[in-house]
Amino acid sequence: MDHVHLSDGARAQGNYDNTGFGGSVEFGRHIEFANGNFLEPFTQWSAVVIEGKDYSLDNDLQAEGDPTRSLLGKVGLTAGKNIAMEQGSVVQPYLRAAWAHEFAKNNEVQVNNNVFNNDLSGNRLELGAGVAVAMTKQLNMHADFDYSTGRNFEQPFGINIGFRYAW
Repeated sequence: MDHVHLSDGARAQGNYDNTGFGGSVEFGRHIEFANGNFLEPFTQWSAVVIEGKDYSLDNDLQAEGDPTRSLLGKVGLTAGKNIAMEQGSVVQPYLRAAWAHEFAKNNEVQVNNNVFNNDLSGNRLELGAGVAVAMTKQLNMHADFDYSTGRNFEQPFGINIGFRYAW
């Protein structure tokens, strides 16, 4: 249930749900140097589609959302250091920089027949820092903190936590 406070302080209510589908693939190369430092050039491609939804609030506000689409391509470089631990695991602090391009345009929303263009297309710069822990040669865990900015987009901070299995 959404509760919206209007400019006169009154509350309006409504609810909706929607579904989406997405995926991502990343290719890269881990280049290790003799002193434990490493570089990883990479490219990543991700796509998502979220269904459009029409809904209304109890104050007669009507919203119509088109399906939201995203096709994002990135190229970047990660630099870090491998630190071997006594138990055989490896800790990898790293810095990352990438150039990203959003190809999808015209993610439109209408509210009471007023059109709002939710276009996030274009280029952006992404910067991040994090740490990965290699539990085994195949299993890794990571956490990173990101910032990105571009013409139509700014993300003051982002947090990613994940697992990776390599074969």
